[in-house]
Amino acid sequence: MVETLNPGIKLRRAVLGLLLRAGQPMSVDALLDALSEIGCEPAPHPPRTARKALADVLAYQCRLGRLERVTRGTYRVLPNAISPSMRSRAQSVVRNSSTVRSNATAEAAAS
Repeated sequence: MVETLNPGIKLRRAVLGLLLRAGQPMSVDALLDALSEIGCEPAPHPPRTARKALADVLAYQCRLGRLERVTRGTYRVLPNAISPSMRSRAQSVVRNSSTVRSNATAEAAAS
């Protein structure tokens, strides 16, 4: 079964997945770059809007106790605060987005 996600849920899961994969604190700029690399941009609008969308996701995840603000603009995941099912869903969004992105790049290079 293919799960269709609304963009907000996909972004929240992608941010968690990226922070889990990194295993260390990441800056907002590094998260924006990583999201772009996996093809999961926060907003199809100017960079300021993308940064705001990401800031909203980070604030939401901090309120839930899944993330912690280390310094201004730097966040880390609190792995024990994430259920195994959420961890799996977050990691699958990153994995699936990376696969789709690499397949699209390969197809573009082949043509």
